[in-house]
Amino acid sequence: MIRPSSDFPYYTTSVLATPATGAYALCCACALLAWDEARVLSSDGTPGAAATRRTPEEYVERLVPSLRGAEAAILAANEAGAVDGITAEAGGSVDGMPLETHLAMLAELRAITIDAMGGSTGRGAP
Repeated sequence: MIRPSSDFPYYTTSVLATPATGAYALCCACALLAWDEARVLSSDGTPGAAATRRTPEEYVERLVPSLRGAEAAILAANEAGAVDGITAEAGGSVDGMPLETHLAMLAELRAITIDAMGGSTGRGAP
C-alpha cells in the first residue's frame, strides 16, 4: 500500500483504493495541483542522501494508480464479492464499461496529467 510522504499529498490517499474513473481523475487533478517543478525532489530515504529531481512521469507514477494496480484492485474487489454498479455482475467491468475501456481511460488521464506537467508521453499535440 502506498503511504503519504512529503512528496505524496495526504489528500490523494483516500481515493487510491477506489476503482472508478472519477477517482482516477481526482488523483490526477491532485497530482497536477500539488506539482511544483522547482520543489519536487526524491530521495532513496538514506539520511543525508542527495536528493534528485523527480520527473513528471515519476511523480504521476507515485500519485496515480498504475494500470496494473487498477486492474488488480478491480479484480480483487470482484473476488471479494463486489459487482459492477450498472450490470450487477462481477467480471472486471466498472460502471458498465469493460475493464479494457476503463484502463484505457486511466492511461489517457495519466498521459494528460504528465503532459500538463511538462513531461512527454509521446502522444504529441492533439
